[in-house]
Amino acid sequence: RAMAQQAQDTFQQTDLVLTSLADWIESDGFGPALQPRLQKTFARRVQALEQLHGLFLFDKHGHWVITSFEQLHRGPGVADRDYFTFHQQNTALIAHIGPAIRSRQNGEWIIPVSRRLNDQDGNFQGVLLAGIKMSYFDRFFESFSLADQDEMVLALSDGTLLARRPFDEAKIGPSLAEEPVFQHELYSECAGTATIRSAADGVLRLYDHQHLQAYPLVVTAAMSQQAILAGWHDRALKSSLILAVVVLGICVFG
Repeated sequence: RAMAQQAQDTFQQTDLVLTSLADWIESDGFGPALQPRLQKTFARRVQALEQLHGLFLFDKHGHWVITSFEQLHRGPGVADRDYFTFHQQNTALIAHIGPAIRSRQNGEWIIPVSRRLNDQDGNFQGVLLAGIKMSYFDRFFESFSLADQDEMVLALSDGTLLARRPFDEAKIGPSLAEEPVFQHELYSECAGTATIRSAADGVLRLYDHQHLQAYPLVVTAAMSQQAILAGWHDRALKSSLILAVVVLGICVFG
């Protein structure tokens, strides 16, 4: 529940920033005269929200127009990015959350949240993007006390991994849809628990998941059976020893 609430708040704040900026840009445009003002506004929004890596505006060809960084990136555009292609092909004006990527601004891992921009006639004008730092979720996950074999995961509803503790770069991006936890019948429900043996390492874990209501995201927390029963085993051993002494004393005195 804590993971779901934190993720919900993080993406909702980002979504509100994109919506307000998109309304402004669609109304006034982003011509050369407005770009200095937009750049300063982008920078202030990023400073106000800890989770933001940056804000970016791309034209209908995927070229860089404005960013929250002082120096505008002059490298290749983003026409090849999944989120840009998505907005080219979809007229919906809702926020789109894509798979985690490395920012072309500085190489940092980010989760892209993007929104389509239209001109006055409703034609595709460009894409407004907010990059959420993956490290922001990493720091939040680290605030929980976990055993070595425990896991915390933030993923898209289709199983695409966005953030994970423990962090493993090789697992970021690929879909986990074939993992037993995503195949389990309880996964289709809003929330639920199940004891499942991981296909990756063979560890038996208790999984608990929750789907976010407003966004196509799911959070999962998993504790290994060994960690859950560790305290119980210690108490059971001590209780058994005490009981054995009591029974032996009764037998002797009897």
